Amino acid sequence: MEMLVELWDNLSNHDHANWWIVVPFAVLWMVWLMRNDIIFKGKNMDETQLIFLVRYRLAWWIRSKSRDEEISVESLTADMRLASILWKAKIKVRTMLKWEPPPLEFLKMNVDGASLVEKTGCGIGGVMRDHSGMELVKFSEASEINPPAITELLAINRGNDIFMASTWACRSRLIVESDCAQVVDWVVGRKVAPIVWGPVVNRLRGVISSKGILIRLIPKCCNMEADRLAKTGIS
Repeated sequence: MEMLVELWDNLSNHDHANWWIVVPFAVLWMVWLMRNDIIFKGKNMDETQLIFLVRYRLAWWIRSKSRDEEISVESLTADMRLASILWKAKIKVRTMLKWEPPPLEFLKMNVDGASLVEKTGCGIGGVMRDHSGMELVKFSEASEINPPAITELLAINRGNDIFMASTWACRSRLIVESDCAQVVDWVVGRKVAPIVWGPVVNRLRGVISSKGILIRLIPKCCNMEADRLAKTGIS
């Protein structure tokens, strides 16, 4: 019962988080399955396993309803409050017209890459903000001349490195936002990156997985500050 109340509170106390209505069904179903194992297979009651299986099944259900979002089943299992992010994204993903702050316990790093039409220079830029919109860190740097997608990949990598080297990495989680669909697909594994950039992509995936970093695709109009910083970095 305490487990049910905990899961219910974690989901229902967040705006727009309607996933909580399925918690009782997940609990009852797993209790029924465990009851059968105890009666018919002679297994012992394992409360820890029951709690994990309930959270895991619930995470899979939530994730299946939000296929376009980059929150893993493992992250949801560990922290059910992430469901509120999925619900908000499900509602706003097609109507998002301006930058929005992250949830209270998160920071948001917006990154972008830019290049001159003549392909004589490239730049990367990014800005990290907290839930109030306060700017914590900015970067604006020149980059080697590369195709636009690769420049964007380098911007994401640089933003991650800055966050991981900061004191905020010990007490906050990070959301990285990019307006390049191709690169987001590479990083989250929906598409295969070019072989030459495989090591960079794999390194990013490792950091994202181990630190629970979220990668999200946003419209260009929501990434204007990062775009400005990237263009400034060219010079």
